[in-house]
Amino acid sequence: MRFVNTFFKLCSYKIKIAARKPFWLRFHLLLYVQFIKEYCGIPNNLLPYVARVAAGILPAVQVFGNDYDTPDGTGVRDYIHVVDLAKGHVNVAEYCSCHKGWIAINLGTGVGYSVLDIIHAYEKACGKPVPYKIVARRPGDVASNWANPQRALELLGWKAQYNLQDMCEHSWNFQKNCPVE
Repeated sequence: MRFVNTFFKLCSYKIKIAARKPFWLRFHLLLYVQFIKEYCGIPNNLLPYVARVAAGILPAVQVFGNDYDTPDGTGVRDYIHVVDLAKGHVNVAEYCSCHKGWIAINLGTGVGYSVLDIIHAYEKACGKPVPYKIVARRPGDVASNWANPQRALELLGWKAQYNLQDMCEHSWNFQKNCPVE
């Protein structure tokens, strides 16, 4: 988290400087959803948490609510592979070199996956059941949220290449070869 806070402080600082000199402002806001990454310690993102459960480090995935207005009752989100996210950032950097101004661009797959979709895809990737238990909803969680990446395709020529099963297989491969506890 320290890196993320420092990053946003740095961005805030650069935005303030840019606001004083708007003639060279090239600021493009990237909006992205749940990207797949690994953490040390107990993760607060779903897929790394599922990886720890599959590896036997944590006992079970807590599924926060199963009464949402979604196909299986669990929350739906758009997940993006960290490699797709990195490539999107490269495309934005190239775009920024030729375009001034401000624009918001969504990076995502444009597909929503439920919590149970993630767990079942991970079970397929690791070849064993991933224990989970349904618990109460968390306050403030929305039923569904996913990106519309159309602008990224139109302006950047960028489209996510990895699907959910790829993400789970890559995550499991990382977990078993580079265990993070």
